Order: sequence, then structure tokens, then C-alpha cells
Amino acid sequence: MYPRKVRSQSRPAGRPFVIGDRLYRPAQDCHDTYGGAVQIMEVLTLTPAGFRETVALRLEPDPTWPYPDGLHHLVVDGTRVYFDAKRRRTDFLLPFKTWR
Repeated sequence: MYPRKVRSQSRPAGRPFVIGDRLYRPAQDCHDTYGGAVQIMEVLTLTPAGFRETVALRLEPDPTWPYPDGLHHLVVDGTRVYFDAKRRRTDFLLPFKTWR
């Protein structure tokens, strides 16, 4: 997958968290699709005068699991990690269901 053109990772994908003495911020990677992946950004500088971060890890959905079309949100809460993912389905009967 890498290398890829670096795009803005400003859309949040969960609350910041700390591991050891490092601060991380989940960010959505919408390069291919909205909520396509989550990038874990390591915050290098956080002061009133400046902010700097870098990609520490990119999480993509596993194509073999039930939700292969994207990762949207990630929360680290102590020893637990929560995330939401997406699966696209086409309902060919939808026009008839909404037509009534």
C-alpha cells in the first residue's frame, strides 16, 4: 500500500491517548473512501505556539472479515481498544421499499 501521497489527516477518528510518555491521535484516512482507514498520529510538538505530528501506524480493514470496507473510529481506553468498521451492501429492492 505504501508509499502513498501524504494527505491531510485533520479529521479525528477518536480521542487522543497516551502510551508510555508518547501522545497519539487517531485520524481518519479518507484517501480511498470516507472512513477507509485509521492512521495513528504521534504528536511530536504540542505547545501554544506549535503543533507537529507524524504517522506512527496505519490501520486498514482485513478484507477477509465481515467489515472489509473501512475503519472509521478508534478509542483506546485503558486495556481495551474499541473501533468501528464498515461494510457496504447493495439493497436492490430499496427503490421499491421507498416508493410506497
